[in-house]
Amino acid sequence: MQQHFVLLFAKSIPVLAGVRYLLGDFYLQPQAGISITTITAKAGGASASDTQTSFTWNTGIGYVFNNFDFGVRYQHSGLKDNDSDIIFVGIHLGYNFSLDGNGN
Repeated sequence: MQQHFVLLFAKSIPVLAGVRYLLGDFYLQPQAGISITTITAKAGGASASDTQTSFTWNTGIGYVFNNFDFGVRYQHSGLKDNDSDIIFVGIHLGYNFSLDGNGN
């Protein structure tokens, strides 16, 4: 009996707009937009792929300390005609710097 494995690959490009509500050094950052998602399946020598555009939203919280930005985000992309959605939780670390040289 020969076994076949199916490999699934997904890639998504989100295009989002949102706002950042400042609460002292903390912030809340909701965003909404679209995701362009391509899912590819490979089994044996055959492959198939599908690209969909779907509504995407996320919400994040974060904390800024000495120009360092720490945050956590939950993101959801609902795919059309499919029982699967792309959902993830991400963390980030960033540094805020000034372009005018004055620290503003």
